[in-house]
Amino acid sequence: MIKAIIVILVLGALILAHEFGHFIMGRLAGVRVLEFSFGMGPRLGGVRKNGTEYTLRALPFGGYVRFLSREEMAARRAEAEEAAAEAEDGAAGYEAPGWAEEEAEEYPESECMESKGFWQKVSIYVAGPFMNLFLGALIFILAYAIFGVTAPSDENVVGAVVQDMPAQTAGLEPGDRVVAVNGAPTADWEAMTREIRAGNQGELILSVEKTDGRTELLTLTPVLDESGSHLIIGVTSQITQKKVSVSQAVHYGLLRTWEFTKLLLQYIVDMFAGREKVDLGGPVAIAGIISEGAEAGATTLLPIMAILSLQFGVLNLLPIPALDGGQLTVLIFERIRGRELSPEKKGIIQLTGFALLLALMIAVTYSDILRLFGN
Repeated sequence: MIKAIIVILVLGALILAHEFGHFIMGRLAGVRVLEFSFGMGPRLGGVRKNGTEYTLRALPFGGYVRFLSREEMAARRAEAEEAAAEAEDGAAGYEAPGWAEEEAEEYPESECMESKGFWQKVSIYVAGPFMNLFLGALIFILAYAIFGVTAPSDENVVGAVVQDMPAQTAGLEPGDRVVAVNGAPTADWEAMTREIRAGNQGELILSVEKTDGRTELLTLTPVLDESGSHLIIGVTSQITQKKVSVSQAVHYGLLRTWEFTKLLLQYIVDMFAGREKVDLGGPVAIAGIISEGAEAGATTLLPIMAILSLQFGVLNLLPIPALDGGQLTVLIFERIRGRELSPEKKGIIQLTGFALLLALMIAVTYSDILRLFGN
């Protein structure tokens, strides 16, 4: 139950950040916001404030901001006129809806999306993905500021043992302390590495202090690494959390944001070029990743949340109808063409894009379920 709540909270934060970007930029541009919705599907409830409905819907995997459009203005004007006519005729049993008086007030043309300039529209569409990128960077910075950065320990203690390597064959285990190599004391990891490399591929005798306090002598022969330049036995050091200053946390957070964004963009390019296998995760896979992160603790959950936010921002910029990138593509096409597409054509594009997106979501969810039960 707790994991399910964490999944909803994490996804909710990513969705709210994205939609808030559209919302705040729309407001700054002077566009009237008719609805700010968290979730999709049937309406569970909501409040109305300053002409905007803030609604909660049944499915928490999504959300939207509905701006005033010319089409909406025409529909509302027709509804208001019809309501006024029915009220004037005194239709039996007719009761004017609560919003009738407010909707009867016609919104000015300057408050609809179509009245705004090209760059204002671009800023509104880009604001959602930008907020996800910003949130991802902020979470990375917060994680580094609170927990520090991971760094290899310099202690002469084994952190992990590589399978089918000399160390595992000899009986070395995580937590073992290597106090000497061929009789030479190894006070830290650097000294241990130096003595192993000095062995010249000969047999080594390791004096090992086990976790229960016993000391054992283990014999093994190191091997060359993949580059063929260093002798190794197949162990890694322990990983520690190193505290950093706020400025260092900002540096590491922005660096990690750039690295993951670049990796994601490269993966998308390679995927479309056929150099990478198409391996998309749907809501089930995402929920599973968040659950695993929650189980591991905040040090793992926060970076996962940051990476998901970055992915959400970048993927929304893809030129797919029903995504922000699709809206931008239509906007750029209209700019080149010199005039807007008709509402009917825009509706067809949006409906087609939504249908394709829904089909893709169903496909990846089905794949997630098969993968889940396959494991």
